[in-house]
This record gives sequence, C-alpha cells and structure tokens, in this order.
Amino acid sequence: DLDFESSLFAFVINAEYLNINIESIPSSFFLSEAYPNPFNPQTSFDYGIPHYSKVRIHIYDSLGRIIGKPINQFHNPGFYSFVWSPNDISSGIYYVQLISDKTIINRKIIYLK
Repeated sequence: DLDFESSLFAFVINAEYLNINIESIPSSFFLSEAYPNPFNPQTSFDYGIPHYSKVRIHIYDSLGRIIGKPINQFHNPGFYSFVWSPNDISSGIYYVQLISDKTIINRKIIYLK
C-alpha cells in the first residue's frame, strides 16, 4: 500500500487497485555504471526514478562540454535503461550525468576506437 499524508488529511491507496507493482518502483534515484566500460561502439545504463519527475541525462567530454542529451523528459516512477552510441567523437574519458529534482548522479565512461 502507498501511504500519503498532509496537514489536511491522511489516506492509504492500495497499489493493486491502481495497477502499480510496488517492487517496480525504486526507493531512490540511481544511475548504474556503464556496461560495457570501456566501450565501442555503444554502452548501456540502467536508471531508476522513485517518483514522477523530469529526468535529463547529459554526456560531457573531459573539458566539461555537453556533447549529448539522450534523455530529456518526464518519467513515471520505475526502472529504465538507455543505450548510447556516440558518433564522431574521439577516444577518451566522458561523463554521464543524471539530473532530476535535487538529484545529480555522475558516472565516468571510457570510449575506445
């Protein structure tokens, strides 16, 4: 069951009634390590969203410049994944950043040609 409280009221919603599988909702934001890492030609990430929110994933080069924005949308609570297949970049170290609400998570990845 999902418990909700405010200064005005408190109530419980049965997750089965809403067709929500509680086990499919993470308890906090997360961004997995890349796999494979180092990678070529692509790498994958899993990430989790505990509540409805806007999620952005940015890819940065080693100088801090944004080179990709593969995710920029609202998400329902749940587990997600994405695959990044870079084009026209050189071998090197890159950073993946998940941004949502007050949460920022960074991961380092290595691209080898």
